[in-house]
Amino acid sequence: RVLSVREGTNETVQDWPVSGSPTSLQYSLSTVGSDTNVVTLFSIDSSRPALVLRHADRAVRQWYIVQVNTTSSARSWSLCPLLVIVSEAVNSHPPQLAASYDRVLPAYAPIGSRVLQVNAVDPDGDDITYMQSGGNATGYIQLDSSGLVTVFSTRITAVTGVLVINFQAVSKNAPNQTAQSLLSVSIRHYQVAGFSIAPSAAITVPSNAAVGQVFGRANVAASLPALLHTTPVTFSISADSSRGLFSINSSTGELSVGQALPAFPVRPLLLTVQAS
Repeated sequence: RVLSVREGTNETVQDWPVSGSPTSLQYSLSTVGSDTNVVTLFSIDSSRPALVLRHADRAVRQWYIVQVNTTSSARSWSLCPLLVIVSEAVNSHPPQLAASYDRVLPAYAPIGSRVLQVNAVDPDGDDITYMQSGGNATGYIQLDSSGLVTVFSTRITAVTGVLVINFQAVSKNAPNQTAQSLLSVSIRHYQVAGFSIAPSAAITVPSNAAVGQVFGRANVAASLPALLHTTPVTFSISADSSRGLFSINSSTGELSVGQALPAFPVRPLLLTVQAS
């Protein structure tokens, strides 16, 4: 006999009707010739002749020969060998995808910044690919075949308003099964007020201060949007009349003694601290 089953996982090949006393029969599979893959790819219910294909990839192989054996308390016999043809999978459902997505993106976002990861679901278990089908975002942000949307160009700094990508999710095994959606990205231009260091201060450092002793700290006031609060501030000494007697921690702004100080009185020294 020749049977046909579609490509996939746990697909029923044949479920034969049984008459008489089916509970007294036991069913099993065996190989035909050297085709040992049969018993790993197929399974059968021992109490009824329901032949199931556990998994098949049509690209690897398109047919198998299967032997079904039947045993009762009195005798054993085998059905004629079965030729099982693996047909293409039937995909009858489009991917499930949200109708729209909304995101906010700062105009200074660097190239490669992630905007969105689209994750559609295919009811038939097929892989999904994504394709851009329209919109005004070409050259600014892009959608790749995996559904990842990223910043494509620094030209986005010149954009005001909203960028739109129309796209579709497509089942790889059934290109006619698609789902449409759109992504709206609002480009925001934030007003950055910058940094200000605390006003000038006069600090007295004893001449016997040990190297490494902290004697002050540069405090920064920042009027920045919340989005930028994770941006690190770097401190440095931009002008130094002490010729290297003092140093600053670039991360914390702490000022400390960098070298052994001279024991004799010296005139006031000037440090100019910069925050960036």
